[in-house]
Amino acid sequence: MIAPLQNFNPKRVFFTLLLLLCCSSMVYANGSKNSTNCLAQAADGAGHAVWISKYLNGKDGKFLFQNGGSVQQFEDGTGHITGSIYLPDQSDDEWEIDVWMTDAKDWDAWSATGGGYKGNKDVVGEWYKTWTYYIMDPNKDNRLIGKGKNEGEVLYLHHSPAGYEFAIQVGKAANDKNDKEGLSIWFTYEHDGKLMKGDFNFDLSCEEPTADQPYQHPSAICPAQAAQGAGHAVWISKYKDGKHGKFLFVDGGTVEQYEDGTGHITGTVFLPEHPEDKWEIDVWMTDAKNWEAWSATGGGYKGDKDI
Repeated sequence: MIAPLQNFNPKRVFFTLLLLLCCSSMVYANGSKNSTNCLAQAADGAGHAVWISKYLNGKDGKFLFQNGGSVQQFEDGTGHITGSIYLPDQSDDEWEIDVWMTDAKDWDAWSATGGGYKGNKDVVGEWYKTWTYYIMDPNKDNRLIGKGKNEGEVLYLHHSPAGYEFAIQVGKAANDKNDKEGLSIWFTYEHDGKLMKGDFNFDLSCEEPTADQPYQHPSAICPAQAAQGAGHAVWISKYKDGKHGKFLFVDGGTVEQYEDGTGHITGTVFLPEHPEDKWEIDVWMTDAKNWEAWSATGGGYKGDKDI
Protein backbone atom coordinates (compact mmCIF):
# COMPACT_ATOMS: atom_id res chain seq x y z
CA MET A 1 0.00 0.00 0.00
CA ILE A 2 1.37 3.44 -0.97
CA ALA A 3 0.28 6.11 1.47
CA PRO A 4 -0.73 9.61 0.34
CA LEU A 5 1.95 12.16 1.18
CA GLN A 6 -0.77 14.67 2.02
CA ASN A 7 -1.65 12.51 5.07
CA PHE A 8 1.94 11.99 6.15
CA ASN A 9 1.81 12.62 9.91
CA PRO A 10 -0.36 14.44 12.43
CA LYS A 11 2.80 16.23 13.69
CA ARG A 12 4.00 19.41 11.97
CA VAL A 13 6.96 18.52 9.76
CA PHE A 14 9.05 20.52 7.33
CA PHE A 15 9.55 19.24 3.84
CA THR A 16 10.61 20.53 0.43
CA LEU A 17 10.07 19.49 -3.17
CA LEU A 18 13.04 20.20 -5.45
CA LEU A 19 12.10 19.20 -8.98
CA LEU A 20 13.68 19.39 -12.42
CA LEU A 21 10.91 20.05 -14.96
CA CYS A 22 10.72 19.57 -18.71
CA CYS A 23 7.52 21.33 -19.76
CA SER A 24 5.58 21.53 -22.99
CA SER A 25 2.46 23.44 -23.92
CA MET A 26 -0.36 21.10 -24.86
CA VAL A 27 -1.57 20.80 -28.45
CA TYR A 28 -4.95 19.16 -28.99
CA ALA A 29 -6.43 17.29 -31.92
CA ASN A 30 -8.57 19.57 -34.10
CA GLY A 31 -8.13 22.30 -31.48
CA SER A 32 -10.38 20.44 -29.01
CA LYS A 33 -9.50 20.22 -25.33
CA ASN A 34 -12.23 17.67 -24.57
CA SER A 35 -10.42 14.44 -23.87
CA THR A 36 -9.46 11.76 -21.40
CA ASN A 37 -5.89 12.21 -20.21
CA CYS A 38 -3.96 9.22 -18.83
CA LEU A 39 -0.58 8.94 -17.13
CA ALA A 40 1.19 5.85 -18.49
CA GLN A 41 3.62 3.60 -16.65
CA ALA A 42 5.25 0.26 -17.50
CA ALA A 43 2.64 -2.47 -16.95
CA ASP A 44 3.11 -4.39 -13.72
CA GLY A 45 4.44 -7.83 -14.56
CA ALA A 46 5.81 -6.79 -17.95
CA GLY A 47 9.25 -5.54 -16.97
CA HIS A 48 8.95 -2.88 -19.66
CA ALA A 49 6.81 -0.11 -21.11
CA VAL A 50 8.11 -0.74 -24.64
CA TRP A 51 9.55 -4.06 -25.79
CA ILE A 52 11.55 -4.42 -29.02
CA SER A 53 12.56 -7.85 -30.32
CA LYS A 54 16.30 -8.42 -30.93
CA TYR A 55 17.00 -4.75 -30.39
CA LEU A 56 20.73 -4.82 -29.66
CA ASN A 57 23.23 -7.61 -30.36
CA GLY A 58 20.36 -10.06 -30.71
CA LYS A 59 18.92 -9.18 -27.29
CA ASP A 60 15.42 -7.86 -26.74
CA GLY A 61 15.15 -4.22 -25.65
CA LYS A 62 13.05 -3.64 -22.54
CA PHE A 63 12.49 0.10 -22.20
CA LEU A 64 11.05 2.02 -19.24
CA PHE A 65 9.60 5.52 -19.05
CA GLN A 66 11.92 8.23 -17.79
CA ASN A 67 9.09 10.24 -16.24
CA GLY A 68 5.92 8.43 -17.16
CA GLY A 69 4.13 8.73 -20.48
CA SER A 70 0.90 10.37 -21.62
CA VAL A 71 -2.07 8.84 -23.44
CA GLN A 72 -4.71 11.32 -24.62
CA GLN A 73 -8.03 10.15 -26.07
CA PHE A 74 -10.07 12.78 -27.90
CA GLU A 75 -13.82 12.99 -28.52
CA ASP A 76 -13.32 12.73 -32.28
CA GLY A 77 -12.07 9.13 -31.96
CA THR A 78 -8.37 9.96 -32.17
CA GLY A 79 -5.62 9.81 -29.58
CA HIS A 80 -1.96 10.59 -28.97
CA ILE A 81 0.74 8.68 -27.08
CA THR A 82 3.90 10.47 -25.93
CA GLY A 83 6.74 9.95 -23.48
CA SER A 84 10.49 9.41 -23.18
CA ILE A 85 11.82 5.86 -22.73
CA TYR A 86 15.27 4.50 -21.97
CA LEU A 87 17.12 1.18 -21.68
CA PRO A 88 17.92 0.67 -17.96
CA ASP A 89 21.28 -1.01 -18.57
CA GLN A 90 22.29 1.73 -21.06
CA SER A 91 20.64 4.90 -19.79
CA ASP A 92 21.78 7.01 -22.77
CA ASP A 93 19.85 4.69 -25.12
CA GLU A 94 16.72 6.86 -25.32
CA TRP A 95 13.73 7.37 -27.59
CA GLU A 96 10.77 9.77 -27.62
CA ILE A 97 7.37 8.16 -28.37
CA ASP A 98 5.13 10.00 -30.85
CA VAL A 99 2.23 7.72 -31.86
CA TRP A 100 -1.21 8.77 -33.12
CA MET A 101 -4.35 6.64 -32.80
CA THR A 102 -7.50 6.93 -34.88
CA ASP A 103 -10.87 5.35 -35.73
CA ALA A 104 -11.95 4.49 -32.18
CA LYS A 105 -14.49 1.64 -31.99
CA ASP A 106 -16.30 -0.23 -29.27
CA TRP A 107 -16.24 -4.03 -29.22
CA ASP A 108 -19.35 -4.49 -31.37
CA ALA A 109 -18.02 -2.22 -34.11
CA TRP A 110 -14.46 -3.60 -33.92
CA SER A 111 -15.46 -7.27 -33.92
CA ALA A 112 -17.80 -6.59 -36.88
CA THR A 113 -14.65 -5.82 -38.95
CA GLY A 114 -13.26 -9.26 -38.07
CA GLY A 115 -10.97 -7.87 -35.39
CA GLY A 116 -10.27 -9.63 -32.13
CA TYR A 117 -8.51 -8.86 -28.86
CA LYS A 118 -5.33 -10.07 -27.23
CA GLY A 119 -4.93 -11.12 -23.61
CA ASN A 120 -5.15 -13.93 -21.07
CA LYS A 121 -8.82 -14.94 -20.99
CA ASP A 122 -8.61 -15.75 -17.28
CA VAL A 123 -7.47 -12.18 -16.61
CA VAL A 124 -9.53 -10.35 -19.24
CA GLY A 125 -12.82 -12.14 -18.62
CA GLU A 126 -15.59 -10.02 -20.19
CA TRP A 127 -13.69 -6.73 -19.90
CA TYR A 128 -12.77 -6.76 -23.62
CA LYS A 129 -16.39 -5.84 -24.35
CA THR A 130 -15.81 -2.49 -22.58
CA TRP A 131 -12.52 -1.56 -24.28
CA THR A 132 -11.88 1.11 -26.89
CA TYR A 133 -10.16 -0.19 -30.03
CA TYR A 134 -7.98 2.05 -32.22
CA ILE A 135 -5.65 1.62 -35.15
CA MET A 136 -2.36 3.45 -35.64
CA ASP A 137 -3.13 6.48 -37.82
CA PRO A 138 -1.74 5.65 -41.31
CA ASN A 139 -1.89 9.32 -42.30
CA LYS A 140 0.53 10.48 -39.62
CA ASP A 141 4.16 9.76 -38.81
CA ASN A 142 4.18 7.32 -35.89
CA ARG A 143 7.68 7.37 -34.53
CA LEU A 144 10.31 6.63 -31.97
CA ILE A 145 12.53 9.70 -32.17
CA GLY A 146 16.13 9.18 -31.10
CA LYS A 147 17.57 10.89 -28.03
CA GLY A 148 20.86 10.45 -26.21
CA LYS A 149 23.10 8.11 -28.22
CA ASN A 150 20.25 7.73 -30.76
CA GLU A 151 20.08 11.46 -31.52
CA GLY A 152 19.28 11.99 -35.22
CA GLU A 153 17.66 8.57 -35.70
CA VAL A 154 13.94 8.00 -36.28
CA LEU A 155 12.13 4.64 -36.25
CA TYR A 156 8.85 4.76 -38.18
CA LEU A 157 6.28 2.45 -36.65
CA HIS A 158 3.48 0.55 -38.40
CA HIS A 159 0.38 -1.11 -36.99
CA SER A 160 0.73 -4.82 -36.39
CA PRO A 161 -0.75 -7.11 -37.48
CA ALA A 162 -0.99 -5.27 -40.81
CA GLY A 163 -4.32 -7.00 -41.45
CA TYR A 164 -5.77 -5.45 -38.28
CA GLU A 165 -6.54 -8.74 -36.55
CA PHE A 166 -5.69 -6.87 -33.33
CA ALA A 167 -6.08 -3.22 -32.41
CA ILE A 168 -4.52 -0.72 -30.08
CA GLN A 169 -6.66 -1.78 -27.13
CA VAL A 170 -7.41 0.53 -24.19
CA GLY A 171 -9.33 -0.35 -21.02
CA LYS A 172 -9.35 -2.51 -17.93
CA ALA A 173 -7.03 -5.55 -18.41
CA ALA A 174 -6.23 -4.34 -21.94
CA ASN A 175 -2.44 -4.18 -21.47
CA ASP A 176 -2.00 -7.96 -22.02
CA LYS A 177 -0.12 -8.20 -18.69
CA ASN A 178 -2.49 -7.65 -15.73
CA ASP A 179 -6.03 -6.64 -14.77
CA LYS A 180 -5.34 -2.92 -14.35
CA GLU A 181 -6.52 -0.09 -16.58
CA GLY A 182 -4.09 -0.20 -19.47
CA LEU A 183 -3.09 -0.09 -23.12
CA SER A 184 -1.26 -2.40 -25.49
CA ILE A 185 0.04 -1.94 -29.02
CA TRP A 186 1.87 -4.22 -31.40
CA PHE A 187 4.04 -2.63 -34.08
CA THR A 188 6.71 -3.23 -36.70
CA TYR A 189 9.47 -1.06 -38.18
CA GLU A 190 12.32 -1.51 -40.65
CA HIS A 191 15.98 -1.38 -39.63
CA ASP A 192 18.94 -2.24 -41.84
CA GLY A 193 16.58 -3.91 -44.31
CA LYS A 194 15.03 -6.15 -41.63
CA LEU A 195 11.47 -6.07 -40.32
CA MET A 196 11.56 -5.62 -36.54
CA LYS A 197 8.68 -5.96 -34.09
CA GLY A 198 7.72 -4.63 -30.69
CA ASP A 199 4.97 -3.96 -28.13
CA PHE A 200 3.73 -1.20 -25.85
CA ASN A 201 2.34 -2.47 -22.52
CA PHE A 202 1.14 0.30 -20.20
CA ASP A 203 -0.70 0.68 -16.94
CA LEU A 204 -2.86 3.82 -17.12
CA SER A 205 -4.16 6.25 -14.54
CA CYS A 206 -6.86 8.32 -16.25
CA GLU A 207 -9.01 11.37 -15.59
CA GLU A 208 -12.29 11.68 -17.46
CA PRO A 209 -14.63 14.68 -17.72
CA THR A 210 -18.09 14.48 -16.18
CA ALA A 211 -21.23 16.54 -16.70
CA ASP A 212 -20.98 17.98 -13.18
CA GLN A 213 -17.21 18.50 -13.25
CA PRO A 214 -15.83 18.99 -16.76
CA TYR A 215 -12.22 17.99 -17.04
CA GLN A 216 -9.92 20.99 -17.36
CA HIS A 217 -7.06 19.93 -19.56
CA PRO A 218 -3.65 21.29 -18.54
CA SER A 219 -2.24 24.17 -20.57
CA ALA A 220 1.22 22.78 -19.75
CA ILE A 221 2.31 19.38 -18.49
CA CYS A 222 5.77 18.89 -17.02
CA PRO A 223 7.48 15.56 -16.32
CA ALA A 224 9.37 16.01 -13.02
CA GLN A 225 12.62 14.52 -11.77
CA ALA A 226 14.78 15.12 -8.71
CA ALA A 227 16.68 18.38 -9.20
CA GLN A 228 20.29 17.81 -10.21
CA GLY A 229 22.60 18.50 -7.31
CA ALA A 230 19.84 18.03 -4.71
CA GLY A 231 20.10 14.29 -4.18
CA HIS A 232 16.34 14.14 -3.71
CA ALA A 233 12.96 15.10 -5.16
CA VAL A 234 11.29 15.34 -1.73
CA TRP A 235 13.20 16.14 1.47
CA ILE A 236 11.59 15.62 4.89
CA SER A 237 13.24 16.91 8.05
CA LYS A 238 13.98 14.30 10.73
CA TYR A 239 11.83 11.78 8.89
CA LYS A 240 12.83 8.65 10.78
CA ASP A 241 15.06 8.05 13.79
CA GLY A 242 16.08 11.71 13.63
CA LYS A 243 17.45 11.36 10.10
CA HIS A 244 16.25 13.41 7.16
CA GLY A 245 14.31 11.58 4.43
CA LYS A 246 15.65 12.06 0.90
CA PHE A 247 13.07 10.64 -1.51
CA LEU A 248 13.36 9.98 -5.24
CA PHE A 249 10.63 9.36 -7.82
CA VAL A 250 9.76 5.77 -8.65
CA ASP A 251 9.00 6.60 -12.30
CA GLY A 252 9.04 10.39 -12.46
CA GLY A 253 6.39 12.84 -11.35
CA THR A 254 4.04 15.22 -13.13
CA VAL A 255 3.37 18.92 -12.68
CA GLU A 256 0.26 20.16 -14.50
CA GLN A 257 -0.47 23.87 -14.85
CA TYR A 258 -3.98 25.05 -15.77
CA GLU A 259 -5.24 28.17 -17.48
CA ASP A 260 -7.29 29.20 -14.41
CA GLY A 261 -4.12 29.71 -12.33
CA THR A 262 -4.21 26.36 -10.56
CA GLY A 263 -1.95 23.33 -10.82
CA HIS A 264 -1.48 19.75 -9.63
CA ILE A 265 1.65 17.84 -8.57
CA THR A 266 1.56 14.03 -8.57
CA GLY A 267 3.98 11.12 -8.46
CA THR A 268 5.23 8.24 -6.32
CA VAL A 269 8.42 8.71 -4.27
CA PHE A 270 10.53 6.20 -2.36
CA LEU A 271 13.46 6.12 0.05
CA PRO A 272 16.43 4.55 -1.82
CA GLU A 273 17.80 2.77 1.27
CA HIS A 274 14.30 1.41 2.02
CA PRO A 275 12.59 0.95 -1.40
CA GLU A 276 9.35 -0.22 0.20
CA ASP A 277 9.04 3.16 2.01
CA LYS A 278 6.83 4.90 -0.57
CA TRP A 279 4.47 7.88 -0.64
CA GLU A 280 2.09 9.21 -3.28
CA ILE A 281 2.30 12.99 -3.87
CA ASP A 282 -1.05 14.77 -4.29
CA VAL A 283 -0.49 18.53 -4.02
CA TRP A 284 -2.70 21.25 -5.52
CA MET A 285 -1.50 24.78 -6.39
CA THR A 286 -3.64 27.90 -6.81
CA ASP A 287 -3.57 31.69 -7.21
CA ALA A 288 -0.83 31.86 -9.87
CA LYS A 289 0.96 35.24 -10.06
CA ASN A 290 3.80 36.72 -12.03
CA TRP A 291 6.70 38.38 -10.19
CA GLU A 292 5.17 41.86 -10.11
CA ALA A 293 1.93 40.61 -8.57
CA TRP A 294 3.67 38.26 -6.13
CA SER A 295 6.24 40.78 -4.90
CA ALA A 296 3.46 43.35 -4.45
CA THR A 297 2.07 41.08 -1.70
CA GLY A 298 5.44 41.24 0.08
CA GLY A 299 6.49 37.84 -1.20
CA GLY A 300 10.04 36.99 -2.23
CA TYR A 301 11.85 34.07 -3.81
CA LYS A 302 14.38 31.49 -2.68
CA GLY A 303 17.45 30.48 -4.66
CA ASP A 304 21.11 31.18 -5.31
CA LYS A 305 21.29 34.71 -6.72
CA ASP A 306 24.36 33.84 -8.80
CA ILE A 307 22.32 31.13 -10.58
